[in-house]
Amino acid sequence: EVTLDLAERRRIRSAIRELQRQELERDEEALASKRFRSERGSHRQDNKENWLRSQQLEEEQQKALASLSRQLESISDVEELTKLV
Repeated sequence: EVTLDLAERRRIRSAIRELQRQELERDEEALASKRFRSERGSHRQDNKENWLRSQQLEEEQQKALASLSRQLESISDVEELTKLV
């Protein structure tokens, strides 16, 4: 608004738009790199936690099945087995 020359105003506006565009690109790149790092890190952590949980659940299930198997083998009464079914 200081200058009355329209060509100069266009150049100034163009330079302002270019600077704004560059600033937006830098901000987007920074956000993308942060987002990528946090997702990758948390994803890896989630995988570890899920793997540990699944291993623990599997071990618990194996123990429960072994216990149930021992209980069933010790039952010799047909009526008692029929009740369980």
